[in-house]
Amino acid sequence: MAVLWTRLSTFARELNRCREVMYGQGSVKTSQAPQPISRP
Repeated sequence: MAVLWTRLSTFARELNRCREVMYGQGSVKTSQAPQPISRP
């Protein structure tokens, strides 16, 4: 169960980053960055 949750969390993080890149195309970094996405 824990492994599944971790995998889901990682997937959600990657998906969110991809969406930000597609949405702002780099401008999101300076425009609105709630928290820096870094690999654990």
